[in-house]
Amino acid sequence: MNEIIERFKHDDWITYWSGDKWSPLGTSHWVSLYVQRPFTDDTDYFVNQAVVVCDGETTSCYIRESERKLFGAGIVEKVNSNPSYVSEVCMGLKSGADMILSIYKDIRTDFTYEFYANYKTVFIKDYSPFHIKVKNVVDFLPKDLLEKYLPELQEARVHAEPVFSLEIGFMKRIADFVARKSGYKAEHVLYCLTDEVASYWKDGKNLPDIKTLEERLNGVAMFFKDEKIAGVLSGAEITGLSSIFSVAKDANKLQGQMAFKGKVTGRVRIIFDPSAVKQFEKGDILVAPWTRPEYLPIMEKARAFITDGGGILSHAAIVARELKKPCVIGTKVATKVLKDGDMVEVDAERGVVKIIKRASV
Repeated sequence: MNEIIERFKHDDWITYWSGDKWSPLGTSHWVSLYVQRPFTDDTDYFVNQAVVVCDGETTSCYIRESERKLFGAGIVEKVNSNPSYVSEVCMGLKSGADMILSIYKDIRTDFTYEFYANYKTVFIKDYSPFHIKVKNVVDFLPKDLLEKYLPELQEARVHAEPVFSLEIGFMKRIADFVARKSGYKAEHVLYCLTDEVASYWKDGKNLPDIKTLEERLNGVAMFFKDEKIAGVLSGAEITGLSSIFSVAKDANKLQGQMAFKGKVTGRVRIIFDPSAVKQFEKGDILVAPWTRPEYLPIMEKARAFITDGGGILSHAAIVARELKKPCVIGTKVATKVLKDGDMVEVDAERGVVKIIKRASV
């Protein structure tokens, strides 16, 4: 087993988020913040380790639950000691989201390094810390405080929802510009790390060679620790990577978290690309890494939702409550264990998904 995989082998990894093809160019600067110390002026750190895996079909981020629990407990202490803390964090998230969205709405096609550096600074300083606090605190608040603050937290989360959808297009515009300057293909630029592009842009250093980027296109893992990227593996190097993450203990049952109660039975449809709405039949069970606004037409047709990642302020959880549909989030491995056509029972009362009958091959 690769040495870095061995160093990151723990038994408490969870899927923090998962989606379609977010590029290393974008994710390498988001996730660098996760291991930053101090995390913010009032918080020492979020997590000490994180891993991002792009497998060619989806991009997933893993963090350690033990570290997230320490962070959550610290935020709850702040809520208990400062009645206005939640409002301050929510206002920070909305303000930061507005700043980021104003950058995305700039329709320029020519970019400067200074513009890119400013974007990264705004994202890391003014947006992402508030997003992380809002996203995580709801999973640790006691019931009375959750009921008190959930409407305000959910409103802030919904306000910021467009950021991640628009980020994909923004990074493609950056990649197109750097491609024109460098002679690389834009798809290769997207598989550079943010520091690699910054060094090329600012200091005139070479981008990674095409062979390296081609390997990353077929699969790449980025390991974050001690405030930096601790390693990058691609190609054959990522063999055995799945062994460091948790897997389902019961091949016929998945455990997650209830986002909206209910119990239904239906046929599984795994959706990575939300544009596949025509292939989704009314009454099917939606299974996805996580969801975002583009999934809404499918979610309206679905009988229930199951996701790999997410918390009670995730898009899937919010929509489930709005549409009053059973939803189990945070299963970690639903898209890997379940197959199209499987018949499942979604017991959102207990956060359990039981496979009733496997689809015929």
